[in-house]
Amino acid sequence: MSILDNDSEEDALATTGGEATHNTLKQEEVTVEQSEILELLNDDYYIADTEDVYMRINRANIDFTQTDPILKILPVAFDPKGNDGLSVDRSKFAEPKDTQNRGRFPERNGVLSWNVGAIRKVPFSCEVVYDPVTTEEEVNLAHSLVKGVPPRKPNGLEFRINLRQICSWKIECPNEQDFAKNN
Repeated sequence: MSILDNDSEEDALATTGGEATHNTLKQEEVTVEQSEILELLNDDYYIADTEDVYMRINRANIDFTQTDPILKILPVAFDPKGNDGLSVDRSKFAEPKDTQNRGRFPERNGVLSWNVGAIRKVPFSCEVVYDPVTTEEEVNLAHSLVKGVPPRKPNGLEFRINLRQICSWKIECPNEQDFAKNN
């Protein structure tokens, strides 16, 4: 074996070792990057069953003749706007007042709260997904959707009546007298 052959072998080993080290580093970087993404997804994108969501409700969807605060809520209040689902805010990123203030006329709105786990359980079995909104007109990092609310007809009315039983008021809608006094 010549010295040249030895040098070539050493160069080959060094190159192979170098590539192996380089590949190992790349794999470690990818693993770290994936774990960071999963951590981000787990922390921010996954909505835990223990979390609450807030929904703005306009006073037009309230029956002020009812004395029970939950029965005041008309089932039509739980109609999704569009095809995506019910628009809600995550309590992790918003306060009830933030949700109320997103309305065109905040003073005409109240805010309901639901536990995410209750929405996901039978009989509702709805999906609650994080859906932040960032447009030129609006930035709402708390925005989420409750998916799976059936159409009101033929059996969606009962669904909505049951859905209102698991919510609670965070900010009650002002009645006509209170609204008139404050505006």
